[in-house]
Amino acid sequence: MNKGWEFNHSGIFTKDFNGTIAYYKDLGMAAELPRTGPAWNPEDKIETIEFDVVPDLSVPEGDPFLYLLYIGDLEFEILHAPDKIPYGEMLSYREGVNHFCISVPDIDGETDKLVKKGLRIVQDFHRNGERHEDYLDTRHYGYIFLSFRSPMTEEMKKRKTGAGIVDWKFLGHTAIVQDLDKVVEKYQYWEIADFQPEKVIDTRAMSDVQIYGKPPKAEIKARSRTCQVGDRLMLELVQPVESDFIYRETLYRRGEGIIDITFSVKDLEKEKEMLVSKGVNCIYSGTPEDSGAFAVFDVREKGGDVLIKLVEE
Repeated sequence: MNKGWEFNHSGIFTKDFNGTIAYYKDLGMAAELPRTGPAWNPEDKIETIEFDVVPDLSVPEGDPFLYLLYIGDLEFEILHAPDKIPYGEMLSYREGVNHFCISVPDIDGETDKLVKKGLRIVQDFHRNGERHEDYLDTRHYGYIFLSFRSPMTEEMKKRKTGAGIVDWKFLGHTAIVQDLDKVVEKYQYWEIADFQPEKVIDTRAMSDVQIYGKPPKAEIKARSRTCQVGDRLMLELVQPVESDFIYRETLYRRGEGIIDITFSVKDLEKEKEMLVSKGVNCIYSGTPEDSGAFAVFDVREKGGDVLIKLVEE
């Protein structure tokens, strides 16, 4: 485990920027923190390089480029996705969660280590000559960017922890991959994650399995390796094995990448009732032999092409 790595936030790109923000708020799960001052001193020298050029951060109708929401103890960064697939390279070609950010004690040192292992810096943000954030091009193995930031202050940590309006504890993400072994091999080579032994996701080994509220017509089976990145982010990499409606269908529809944001909750039925009452469909649920009951909710249409997974403590 890399010492001093602390989870900072996850980021999602969405085409309906204002609509997505309003949607999460209307569901009663997301809050925002009022800004206490300017993000930086107007006299600061700010430089952002994206794919070797200064990016055009202009967005439709003068909207801000990004917006922060807080779901439980998760800081969720909402960003504009392009309306059409652009020419050239961009941080996002589609909607969905495509990166997570880790605060590290020595951002230059950690970045240099990964550059020496063959990773490219695709976005680099400097203030007054000092690097404060960057994105490393890990997307070729699971379509996920790894972002580094400078350390958080204790005040930042306290504000993030206490900002949520639902009693949900962020656990991490599930990501669909085509070749599990290849992705695991790369993550281990980069030394960015500690992996648990492989497991098999098989609905035949679960109880109370429901697909869209009914017993499944076809079973779900997939290979899975869970890893920990930093102090608390759990990333489950899943390779579909048998045809199914959630893992393989997602891989075919949009390719590799993160498909959910996962939280632990104290009372799953209570949270399920709350979401269903707001019009959110529960599309997949069950109780594995070795963990608590879970339920997966479909907010893809209005929430930026992502699912919400709740797991009972």
